Amino acid sequence: MNISSGNNSIFAHDNLAAFTYGVIVSNPDWGFDCRNAESVTGFTVTDSVPPGAALYFAFNSGGQWFSLSTSGQAVSISSQTPDYPLLSAKGNTPSQLKALSSVPAFPGKLVRIAIGLASSAGGEVPTVKLAVRASSSSQQTSFTEYSPVFALSNNAVIADVPFDTVLSGGGTVNVSGKITRADGSESDWLSVQQLRGAQASSIQLKADYYVPSPGSASAKISQSYVTYYTSGLASSGGTGRLFSVTEDWYTPIKSARLSVRHSPLGDSAMTAYAAFRMSPVQVVGEQLGISPSGRKTYQLEHSNGIRYDTFRLYVDSQELSSGFELNCEAGRVTLSAPEGSIISCSYEYGWDSETWRELSLAERVSLADYDMSEFTITDVDGDFSAGAFRLDISGSSGHVSNEALGLSSATARTVRLSHHASALPVVEYYSGGKWLSLSAKNFALMDNSRLLRLAAPAGCQCRCSYDWTSDPVRIWQTAIVFHN
Repeated sequence: MNISSGNNSIFAHDNLAAFTYGVIVSNPDWGFDCRNAESVTGFTVTDSVPPGAALYFAFNSGGQWFSLSTSGQAVSISSQTPDYPLLSAKGNTPSQLKALSSVPAFPGKLVRIAIGLASSAGGEVPTVKLAVRASSSSQQTSFTEYSPVFALSNNAVIADVPFDTVLSGGGTVNVSGKITRADGSESDWLSVQQLRGAQASSIQLKADYYVPSPGSASAKISQSYVTYYTSGLASSGGTGRLFSVTEDWYTPIKSARLSVRHSPLGDSAMTAYAAFRMSPVQVVGEQLGISPSGRKTYQLEHSNGIRYDTFRLYVDSQELSSGFELNCEAGRVTLSAPEGSIISCSYEYGWDSETWRELSLAERVSLADYDMSEFTITDVDGDFSAGAFRLDISGSSGHVSNEALGLSSATARTVRLSHHASALPVVEYYSGGKWLSLSAKNFALMDNSRLLRLAAPAGCQCRCSYDWTSDPVRIWQTAIVFHN
């Protein structure tokens, strides 16, 4: 073959090296709690760094981010949260931390940590478990631990802050919380009871541990979580109450019908009550007297069942909106007024105590957009003309063991639980003749906590166990009709 011409081309192949890296940073107010330590004698490091992978560490005790010198002293590296290039250049390696026998930069401080991780493409990722060794020369019978600050949804209402404790020998645990409100203000530390029903945009928990003596008693929290809702209603196993304003209809009441539009009750219950009262008496322009030069208390002519929000006080026929004290039980009002002024008032009295009577459920139907319940009472005896109603909504909670979830498939799927889970379930799958725990990274609760998404080996039976609480009931409209 005679080749007389050719196309001379140069071909080159570039080998691309892919490298994956990232940084993990602990939240503010979360890290190594060395505030009660008098000395820190080093680290306990359990790590795995495959070929082509890397680990680097930096720390922060409230100011600059720093690495540790060979003597355990802080060496400032940045005022900002370090990125991976900075950590790889100035951070500590696992071997450097293992070599330390003293860390004077830590005692008396809460120390945050930043971890830089990297691996080559297709390679194994590094892993690490890190702890500090600390000591104190004095006996410690109490300890305080803080959680990170957890961000909640806008206008979140806290339903409950349940926690499980493991105590022995007289040890105790007290849990409290600090919330940030929608306007940015911050509360004091509140008890769990005070947190229920509070509106918050974020929350931080604090646990105060106490033992009578070291070595013979213990106290710890095995788990704690925050249940909250974004519907404006918080109820967790308790009772919510909705009251109407008492109105005088000026006609005898012999029966009543109450209609309520609400969300599906699910695991909750709803009961209705009505209170009936005699018609009150209106007093207009009652003369109390002429004011002296100082402060004086006046006795009203009537003192039985005064309705506070109907009371009006006048000084020389001009209404006084503040600056006086009213005692509805005794029927007395105290105020200061210009000497010689004429004091008068108007009010209603004769309001007797409420007696709540339960209404009967007449009908409950499910419609396209809401459920409707109707309650009635037909045997109202007495000369009543004023009435009000009350709704009691009772939540509930419980535990489900080994709820069947069906067979797993080759892909992730979503299943509907029989109740709303209040904490992350324990999920298991059946393989090799025994039940095995499914890794937490392979399942998650959805925003609707009755939905669980999971991915297990294909063809395996799945089940889960979980604590549950009833979903809050939303009331959209109420209407009551009184009949004579």
